[in-house]
Amino acid sequence: MLAEKVNPWRVKNKIKSSSSQVSYLSKKQINQKSKLNLKSRFYLDYLQNEVSRSIHKSDKLLFFKDIKMQRSRDIYISRNIELEATFSNLVNQWRKETRGMSSINQMSMHPAYQQIIGMGEVAVPLLLKELEKKSGHWFWALKSISREDPVPPESKGKVKEMIKAWLEWGKSRGYKW
Repeated sequence: MLAEKVNPWRVKNKIKSSSSQVSYLSKKQINQKSKLNLKSRFYLDYLQNEVSRSIHKSDKLLFFKDIKMQRSRDIYISRNIELEATFSNLVNQWRKETRGMSSINQMSMHPAYQQIIGMGEVAVPLLLKELEKKSGHWFWALKSISREDPVPPESKGKVKEMIKAWLEWGKSRGYKW
């Protein structure tokens, strides 16, 4: 019985169409079923090499994607550290320079306090942390940044109740500090 000929173009299409398998028919199976001419064998080898190269390319792409994600995480972490350091410096400056003041209006108009407000929403968890840890008059800054006031009218002027209201507000908004 004569061996049936295998069309290399047909083999190519079957290999390309099967994405989950490396090849539709392995080289041994094709050699057992029929005698391939030299051109068909060469082409089959070429296709299998291309499939393995594409697998390696995708691995490299995943590797570079992981490196890129790691770098972006590192940048994010370093920015957070920088923000916290800036915030801490501004808080220390504000505390030092407003130590003798009794007017909350004057304290909140201090340049360091205004710079903290200027940091925007990234300062909210830092302010909540500072409020929880050391108290302080951060209500104006929180209200200016968030454009909300969770303190009920009957709690105005009662610092502990105001702190509690702001901390509950922060937790309900998903802030973590």
